[in-house]
Amino acid sequence: MSSLHLRSRSLRAMAIGLAVTASLVVASCGGDDGSASSTTSTPSTTMPPVSQPATSAPAGSTVTISTGESNEGEILFDDSGQALYIYTPDADRAENSPPTCVDDCATAWPPVTVEGEPSAGSGVDAALLGTVARSDGTTQVTYQGQPLYRFASDQPGTTSGQGVGGVWFLVGPTGAPVSPGS
Repeated sequence: MSSLHLRSRSLRAMAIGLAVTASLVVASCGGDDGSASSTTSTPSTTMPPVSQPATSAPAGSTVTISTGESNEGEILFDDSGQALYIYTPDADRAENSPPTCVDDCATAWPPVTVEGEPSAGSGVDAALLGTVARSDGTTQVTYQGQPLYRFASDQPGTTSGQGVGGVWFLVGPTGAPVSPGS
């Protein structure tokens, strides 16, 4: 089989894998009504400088939260340029109780974790930053009391998780969720 044909099959398999992953994300974290709708945004044009990979913080590390411009307006980013989201069902949890996105949900929507305290970068009100203990023993960063997440399918500067399932929203500088298409 030719190298070109193998590469084509490999790309096709990767596209199918991404489609299946997106379906699982919506199914596992989409919302209470079973809705599978989502909106997609194109990459932002301005984001904070990239300095770390977009994964949970390794032991002993810190994370800096900053604001930046996206197609949805001014939003929060981590120091690797990943857009940050809130999960609206977390708003119904008791104060200081663990976030509700766990297991498969936390795989699709990795929590922003930290050892110690998060740092406030440009445009972020340090008084709104905090942390909450997760049920797995890690510490998750909060903003205005809401746990912060990344979307596993995003790349630095993209906001493709905005509005997924009607429960995942980008976070504005005041801590309020950003309305899709605003």
